[in-house]
Amino acid sequence: MTATPGSAVHVTGTGNSSGAGAPGEEQSSWHPGLDLPVTPGTATLIAYGRVAWDRAARMLAGAQAAWADYDGFHVGAPPESPPPYSHLWAWTEDWLARIRIDGQHAIAGVLALRGQPGNPPPEQWRQDVRFHQVQSQTWPPAETRVW
Repeated sequence: MTATPGSAVHVTGTGNSSGAGAPGEEQSSWHPGLDLPVTPGTATLIAYGRVAWDRAARMLAGAQAAWADYDGFHVGAPPESPPPYSHLWAWTEDWLARIRIDGQHAIAGVLALRGQPGNPPPEQWRQDVRFHQVQSQTWPPAETRVW
């Protein structure tokens, strides 16, 4: 699907990440130049809190991950040891994870779409949330400016 100049997608969600509106109030944003499908859904947001890196790594087994280290930006199986930079993102068809790296520890959170990771640490908090998924375009394989 191609974007046309002047087209937009209206994406809504709940929360207060923009600083406007009350928590849980419907928030909106427009994305100029995009003409892409939007699919609403519900999921469970799970906070695992601070865990040892080896526990986080077991939870991420079988997922794809994205992270940076001294050799650049990587996408693939999660690393065995914690990367030296601040974040790692991981995903499967069933869940998405955001991992904040803090030395040999991780602060882990998951958006559980249809299931959650295997071997997860104990949950610290969970909440059902609504979301809108936007199908996006990626860089073409021959694009070298982003590598």
